[in-house]
Amino acid sequence: NKDETNEKFRFFGGKYIDQFHFIIYNRLGEIMFEGNSFEDAWDGTWNGVEQPRGIYGWSCTYNCSLRGMEKSGEKRGFVTLIR
Repeated sequence: NKDETNEKFRFFGGKYIDQFHFIIYNRLGEIMFEGNSFEDAWDGTWNGVEQPRGIYGWSCTYNCSLRGMEKSGEKRGFVTLIR
């Protein structure tokens, strides 16, 4: 709604995450956005076109290491796009 609050969907993480990748997809499973860092953020558009309000899925994979310990995983969830 252009009020400068929550204009983009993004992830936040720590400095020990070595690799990060996320995908935003619509209800048909079509990929709307892909990102490879915490700097990447989805603004609710696809190919420059604002997408309709609704629920969109996301999945992310990560690898991290700290003092010789390594961990990797995958998380999934939903985000609601409101205009």
